[in-house]
Amino acid sequence: MTYYRSHLVAAKQTKDIRIPFNGLYNSYLGDELDIELEQCTHEMADSDATAVYDLIYSLDLKKYHQALAEGYGLFVIDSLNNDNGLSLEVSDIDYAPMNMQNRGDELLACVNVNTLPIIPLADLQPYANDSLTSHSGFSSFYDPNLQHLEGARLENWNDVYITFIIEYLVNEYLASDISDIEYSFIDELRCNGGAIELLMNNITAEQCEQLNALLYKDK
Repeated sequence: MTYYRSHLVAAKQTKDIRIPFNGLYNSYLGDELDIELEQCTHEMADSDATAVYDLIYSLDLKKYHQALAEGYGLFVIDSLNNDNGLSLEVSDIDYAPMNMQNRGDELLACVNVNTLPIIPLADLQPYANDSLTSHSGFSSFYDPNLQHLEGARLENWNDVYITFIIEYLVNEYLASDISDIEYSFIDELRCNGGAIELLMNNITAEQCEQLNALLYKDK
């Protein structure tokens, strides 16, 4: 089942970007499944509720996490396009959990640079300062001063700098606090069946049948 409208197209002149994302750990997005499970089980006998949680957390949730994060990424891009007159073309959205290579969960995608608006470097500079300035415990491999990009075509920018355009658009057009975007996404998720239904669409048919039997035992 498709939950979100999107504007995905075959990428042309593309760059890899990071979509602003709080991750799935200690975030509203990551907590949504637990919230819905609590609502579903609060009137159950303790043994039945325990059986639900035992089943859920015995599952491999990788496909669910990928679907949840990808849905959020599509929501961000669609919100920029639908509400602000943009026509960003993004493809191959991928969720990368925290590991040795990255210090937090990441949401990666390809963007067609020909669909990006031109943003003054001065407006992008604060994002570069925040992300690329070396400090204790962090050594940047990229120059935080964006003046070297003056006059350069977007397709010649490093992917790292292209990402700042997406961050700027999200901050200026949607919300300065990512948590507010998560709230909006969760509202849409609930209107389309919620986290539990999304989970059921990303586990095996046998597991889905087992979960349904536990959740709707007396119905």
